[in-house]
Amino acid sequence: MYRFFSTLLYVCFVPFVFIALLFGLVRIQGKTRKYRINPNLYTPEARYRSIYKLINKLFYVMRISVKVNGYDQLSHAPVLYVVNHKSNIDPLVMIKILYEYKSGYYPGLEFLLIAKIELHKGLKGRILDLLDIVYIDRNDIRQQFRVYQAQLKAVKEQRKSVVLFVEGHRYFGDEFGTFKPGALRVGYDTLIPIAPTVIYGSSGRFMDHNKTNRNKDKCIYVKFLRQFNPHDYSTHHSNFLAEKLQYLMQNEYNEMKRKHDKKIPIFTD
Repeated sequence: MYRFFSTLLYVCFVPFVFIALLFGLVRIQGKTRKYRINPNLYTPEARYRSIYKLINKLFYVMRISVKVNGYDQLSHAPVLYVVNHKSNIDPLVMIKILYEYKSGYYPGLEFLLIAKIELHKGLKGRILDLLDIVYIDRNDIRQQFRVYQAQLKAVKEQRKSVVLFVEGHRYFGDEFGTFKPGALRVGYDTLIPIAPTVIYGSSGRFMDHNKTNRNKDKCIYVKFLRQFNPHDYSTHHSNFLAEKLQYLMQNEYNEMKRKHDKKIPIFTD
């Protein structure tokens, strides 16, 4: 009965939310163009709130909910979020939950998102450019150095956290890609806590070709694991830390799969 009424409400409201989403996309693109010309035009709070509202509308239309566990593991100071990567929707998930954490738990704490250069193209780029986001090209050594400098500035001067998809690009299926030790360098150089963050259930959320699944509610699960404080990792080599993070996060991902998997086929984005 609950599912029936939930579906009925969705059918009633989704046309209006979809129209609001389209208008929101137009407004965001306009704000982004103005922001590129004058970076002081909008406050960080106003920019993040605009994107947050847009993401909520998008997730409603796509029937996606996000459940988070482990907010209590986070500190009220800049951290390096080390995140696995299964879908292009992952950055939106992180923006949503960190905005909610910032608003509900520690107002004023901002974050810098590191994303692959491919997300800079097209509509996604015109939207994400309104945020504090740096795009990385793994094939450009000089550009990688500029990204590293941006991370240092964000942590040391602006007191921001950094969100990093440590595998470098998406890995489909249930296995993680190799964690890149070099990506953890900013943690060693700034001695900030490292927050392992596991996302489960995002694969295939932008393209689900199964008609049965398309009309079902979908849930993405996020869990923050216990933080690694500087004294936990600073005396160890980055290779050791990368392997340990991958081991812990892969195990947690497998546990989340056993707990939440409903045998829904996975399709790539």
